[in-house]
Amino acid sequence: MRTFGFIFENLCVRDLRVYAQMLNGDVMHYRDKNNLECDAVIHLRNGKYGLVEVKLGGKTAIDQGAANLKKLSSLIDDEKMNRPSFLMVLTGLSSFAYRREDGVCRSGRLSDLLAVLSGKISMKFVLFGIPLYLYKIW
Repeated sequence: MRTFGFIFENLCVRDLRVYAQMLNGDVMHYRDKNNLECDAVIHLRNGKYGLVEVKLGGKTAIDQGAANLKKLSSLIDDEKMNRPSFLMVLTGLSSFAYRREDGVCRSGRLSDLLAVLSGKISMKFVLFGIPLYLYKIW
């Protein structure tokens, strides 16, 4: 299962890179000297950025990912750089997206947004000022 988790994370980062390139942005990985990490940091040219943790799913893993994002976000020096525009746990075992009570977004794979073309839209939210449409997988 651990190996599949690494494969899934790589697939998600690939999809995030494609999406970020459409917005003229970049996707990077973050790890500091204390081994605090973030699976993907989406940077746009205007200075906005978002932090993403990739998890296969399960409440415990999602809660751990959200806690990691909140911890990393709390360590950012507001005087040196902006706060993240969003925190998101990107999951594989999800058929919908929502914003948790702690403000962390939870979403299925972004590559599934292509289903917008087939009209399966069930939710719209704005990321970096760009409307995103999320849908239910039936």
